[in-house]
Amino acid sequence: MTENELYSAMRQYPAVSSFLHKIADRYDRRGDLKGTLKLGQNLTLHTELDPLLQLFGLALKTTQASSVNIDFNRFFAKASPQQINAWVETLFKVIERTPANTFKNRQLLKTIFDRMQLAYPHYAVVYEQFYQQKAYWLRRMNEESAEAVQEELLRIGQIIDFLHANTIPLGWSELGARFCNDSKALRATELTKLVGNALLILEGNIGSFNQELRKQAFNACHIIDNPTAIKVAVYGPVTYLKKETHISWIEDLWQFNEAAVLTLENLHNLELLPIPETITRVITIENETPFCRLKEEVKDAIIIYTEGYPNEAVLTFYEHLPSHLTYLHWGDTDFDGLLIAGLLDHIHPLDLWRCGLDDINPLKGRLIPLSEQNQGRAQEYLNKHLDFKFTNELLFAITNGWLEQENWG
Repeated sequence: MTENELYSAMRQYPAVSSFLHKIADRYDRRGDLKGTLKLGQNLTLHTELDPLLQLFGLALKTTQASSVNIDFNRFFAKASPQQINAWVETLFKVIERTPANTFKNRQLLKTIFDRMQLAYPHYAVVYEQFYQQKAYWLRRMNEESAEAVQEELLRIGQIIDFLHANTIPLGWSELGARFCNDSKALRATELTKLVGNALLILEGNIGSFNQELRKQAFNACHIIDNPTAIKVAVYGPVTYLKKETHISWIEDLWQFNEAAVLTLENLHNLELLPIPETITRVITIENETPFCRLKEEVKDAIIIYTEGYPNEAVLTFYEHLPSHLTYLHWGDTDFDGLLIAGLLDHIHPLDLWRCGLDDINPLKGRLIPLSEQNQGRAQEYLNKHLDFKFTNELLFAITNGWLEQENWG
């Protein structure tokens, strides 16, 4: 296939351009063109399928499900490595792109990561994991520059150093201004995601990356949203002292069967007063509907809504509670739900309530299978955390499925 043939196909059939870009994306991800690639499904005969057949001939296959794939091994069966490289160069020239995954760029990327290992040997595992995502970094180098990639990787090391030493609550704006001279630089940006992933890798959660876990990792380093934006909903006869002033509004609302919502600012320098003897339990609840329902059922407990993974306000209030009470947790029994229970258990040892094995065994007909991804995350976590308190519940979820909290009863 010549350069003129590619140009001609793109001029005559504009839709071809998107398929050529897809092939270029594959090359940038892998650094070669081998195996098969799905180009699309239910393609239009005259404007899409016909021109692709003209370009790729017998290397193009359509499945029974109308999926159109290209077999690169067949397409390049008689081509030498030099001819394949020449074809790739032609492809990128025609679509007016610069290939990211070149030998020169790969060598340069390796040099950058070697420098990171020297600069931050104590974060070697982070940079090793990052380096496995070569296609991502090569694309960043291509779109920005090698210097920009190196600067960002160095900045990640600097931020982690700071976070591990930090002991006071800081907002995202302060962190961004400190390290990027931009208060918005760490507000849900790509850099935030990378730093969060690095923190999780250092905790041993390799591959277990999601927004909630990243948020939890940042919270553990005292990085928070604005103090008035972080809240905890509490139901119970709680009173406290603040600057020698007796404050009873949480208890007042409880008497009206209403929950109180406290901000992190409210919780600063707070001293809880003794809990009434009629209160014997603390129940943490992962989801909102069961929290609202339980307010109507239980009168001998302080009830806390964690809103999924507990934020800084939830943890701060929870830590203030006395240790002599009985602590219970009611939540989903999937991987994340049991991790939430484990996190709270580190502060006050607790038992699962309405979500332990004895509770969910009779409800097998309501269980939801764990996705393959979450099964993998759960098994990997158990392999690295042999002392996880809720191992049996998590193994049950892997094998049988998990119970959604709202589906109890």
